[in-house]
Amino acid sequence: MSKRFARVDNNQKEIVNELRKKGYSVKHVHEIKGFVDIVVGHKGYNFLFEIKTDRKKKLTEKEKEFADNWEGQHNIICSAKDAIDFIKAYLNSF
Repeated sequence: MSKRFARVDNNQKEIVNELRKKGYSVKHVHEIKGFVDIVVGHKGYNFLFEIKTDRKKKLTEKEKEFADNWEGQHNIICSAKDAIDFIKAYLNSF
């Protein structure tokens, strides 16, 4: 029996590389069923991001279930800029 790997969005590698170049910590977690794609750390905070290739893409059933039930922060992003903009806005809200 072969192991089936979680599908990775085409833009995930580019997003992760860009975030790391800018000094953010990034951990791939896309293989955890029913969770987000990446966890990003910055200035002592952690951010959960689901990656989509475009805003029109729908969440899978497991992704939707997670989004509906998670009490903490999580966002859908299509680019590193989306993640950085969210993180900066969040940190500036204090």
